[in-house]
Amino acid sequence: MVIQNRGQHTETIEDATMLNNLITLQIESLGLCNAPQPTLNLDKLKLFPVAIKPKGKLTVYYYVSFDCANDPAKGTPDYRFSGTVNHVALDGEEDNHHFDDACPRSVIPSYITEPLHKIKDKGCGTKKPDGTLGGGSLTDVVVK
Repeated sequence: MVIQNRGQHTETIEDATMLNNLITLQIESLGLCNAPQPTLNLDKLKLFPVAIKPKGKLTVYYYVSFDCANDPAKGTPDYRFSGTVNHVALDGEEDNHHFDDACPRSVIPSYITEPLHKIKDKGCGTKKPDGTLGGGSLTDVVVK
């Protein structure tokens, strides 16, 4: 998951607890299997605290173990992923720019330009058939 600081000042993530409260990866089973629980992979991060400058990005990795396939054949997605950011975890304040705190999300072309830093928001997620972003991130578990 990649998050971006679209604010005017550097945001600092003090520790793993703060990071875990800041971002949430949701996994939805598309069948009878239980959804696996993601766990933050802190091995890929620099030491805390982590500072994200304005316009800066942070990539966060997770461990996810699949032990069930809703459809064991190749070609049918078994799980859908989505993510959210909770700005309250940073400073106790709600995000005043909350429309881009969830992924996937679609944005109608000619897109939305974020007013503070002139960042063009093209949406989030995989490409949809029309070429815009906002499609779901899916995983197909195959049993051999």
